[in-house]
Amino acid sequence: LFSILMLMLCVRRSSRFLLFQFRNFFHIVRSDSALERESTVEKRYLVFAEAYVAVVLTLVFYFFTKTYIAETYVTYSEYTLLGIYFGCIISLFVFEYLLQTAVNNVFFTTHECKQWTTARMVLIACTGIALTPMLLLLTYFGMSIENALVYTAIVIVLEKILLFYKCFLIFFKKISLFLQFFLYFCTLEVIPPLLAWGILVEVANHLKVSY
Repeated sequence: LFSILMLMLCVRRSSRFLLFQFRNFFHIVRSDSALERESTVEKRYLVFAEAYVAVVLTLVFYFFTKTYIAETYVTYSEYTLLGIYFGCIISLFVFEYLLQTAVNNVFFTTHECKQWTTARMVLIACTGIALTPMLLLLTYFGMSIENALVYTAIVIVLEKILLFYKCFLIFFKKISLFLQFFLYFCTLEVIPPLLAWGILVEVANHLKVSY
């Protein structure tokens, strides 16, 4: 509940920035836009959104492991298990960010990198908002883990589709570069989540109590 309240506060403080980005999501904004400069000040509030999404994914994965992998784990408490999952997810988020930053700074301009970072922050915030109803239903109203996984997968796929469009619009812009674009997107946006899922499952299998 505290995380949800913090997300609501961050979204409220960033409302002008978010509205500006929503209105201009499907085209490129000039770097010297006065409104962009003013609204960008509010972007710092969205940093919390990625941590919030990590919390939601941690809880979803926790319920998944309790249902499909094992009921008992070698950790001292359930909170320790949640902390391990959260640490793994945050570490993977940081790794993905550093990898993208390193690649983008080599191949693209500073303005393009800034636009891409902004687009990702906005979509991560939207992902957090979209996952909130599922989190409440799963935690307090007994929503089945199967439905929670389907809901989460749909939200993440929609986020990737929008990132797919925004990536092409910012970095490539030409149909002739579609192959390079496809390889770039798969390497930096599709493979990391699949790799993260595999690592988390492996961690859970190592932590479970075998009888």
